[in-house]
Amino acid sequence: MKKLEITQEHVTDVIERLKNKKAAGPDLLTPEIFKEIGKSEICLKTITQCFNNEMTSKNKPKEWKESRTKLIPKKKTDRKRFQTNFLTNISYKLFMSIIKDEIENHLKINHLIKENQMGFTKGGRKEDNIFILQYLVEKAFTSKEKKTLVLITVDYSKAYDSIDREKMIEALIEYKIHPHIIDNIIKLYSGDYTKIRFGEQEKRIDITSGIKQGCTLSTTLFKIVTYMIIKELEKEEEDTKLMTLH
Repeated sequence: MKKLEITQEHVTDVIERLKNKKAAGPDLLTPEIFKEIGKSEICLKTITQCFNNEMTSKNKPKEWKESRTKLIPKKKTDRKRFQTNFLTNISYKLFMSIIKDEIENHLKINHLIKENQMGFTKGGRKEDNIFILQYLVEKAFTSKEKKTLVLITVDYSKAYDSIDREKMIEALIEYKIHPHIIDNIIKLYSGDYTKIRFGEQEKRIDITSGIKQGCTLSTTLFKIVTYMIIKELEKEEEDTKLMTLH
């Protein structure tokens, strides 16, 4: 298996894509700091070398397995409802952005992108699925053959939390994602945890299930899992046409 080589150009690209004025992770290093670091050729070479070392290392930085959970009240009048923000280190986000790009490129060049899954897909537009839906409705009700049309809507509750991690890895293997990438994901998902602060107190919570919150790779992982669901449904009913709306 060919070794994955992270280039300095790729590192520069993911740094430039960082959004300013975003909260830092537990190490308190902000996107702006990394953008300043990225202006130095020596620093860029060092980061690139570190990322390449991490791609094949047996142990992952413990700092990359930690996140901070920030609870923000959704409404000032309702203190029981919170918006949850998960803060991870920017260095971790950069590394996972590179992995995300590698996976997305693999899906594209191997024609593995499912066109009936528009969610989390570059260039995917909900307007396309709405057009298809309108066409199917018109065809079902105007066809002389009296076609049967069945529409099902699914509202995922706590979508990321509901994903079985073993099934997620099986999906990555099924789609022939590079073994080094799968190995990195397994190791970074092993022993991950978050810390929540309540006033002066802080509590650590170990995470053993679900897709990581606050991770740049999560949308792609979730998408691949939905690919597997669609694939299984297509096996059940060969004559069924599937489409998804997001």
